[in-house]
Amino acid sequence: MIRRLPRAAAVLALAVALAMSVAIAALLAGRGAGAAPNLVSNSAFDADVAGWAANNPETGLAFDSAAGNPPGSARLQAVAGTPPVAAEAVTACIDLTASGAGPGTYNLAADVLLPTSATAGDVIAVSVDLFADAACATPAGTVTAATSTLSDAWQPLSTTAPIATEQGAVIRVTLTAGAVGDNARFDNVVLSNGPADTPTPLPTDTPTSTPTATDTAVPTATDSPTLTDTATPTA
Repeated sequence: MIRRLPRAAAVLALAVALAMSVAIAALLAGRGAGAAPNLVSNSAFDADVAGWAANNPETGLAFDSAAGNPPGSARLQAVAGTPPVAAEAVTACIDLTASGAGPGTYNLAADVLLPTSATAGDVIAVSVDLFADAACATPAGTVTAATSTLSDAWQPLSTTAPIATEQGAVIRVTLTAGAVGDNARFDNVVLSNGPADTPTPLPTDTPTSTPTATDTAVPTATDSPTLTDTATPTA
């Protein structure tokens, strides 16, 4: 008969389950560990447009509590000027040295709404103006993502900006309008040194299964046949 070892099997199953639990816990603990902070203040416009300013007299900038992704966004409008009008909203100078972000490939992104009521050819863009100094006095280049697609649905804009020695940045959102009165909205503006919400999983050990010992049936010995003398017939 072959004897089974249910206790050994149960111990193995428990060990494997424990190893998997440890691996999952480590992975969850690593979520967000490598996420880069968003350097844009008031990027989601939950209550107002504080921290942003109109960049010229042709620009109207206001908080829109109803529209947003989710609700709460900034409304940009061309209020004066000869078309095409550049209506612009900008942040204050972002000191990249103070933020500790350092060099890297930065992510620039925003959600925008360029409605179908706008003039055909209108463009909405998000830009990062880079500066050689932390006071944002010496320009060192601009990186931009833009769309001219008119849609009553929110659209994502994104691009990357390689930053090496630059020390300052200003985020600029521009509506290039073909008519005074045209408007657009923007929300969820991001500038981060790498993905702002990508977790970095921690390394985990891969559980190794241990074979379960089983008994091997031992065959029962059988007696060897007994030799018997055979009578030799008499001649």
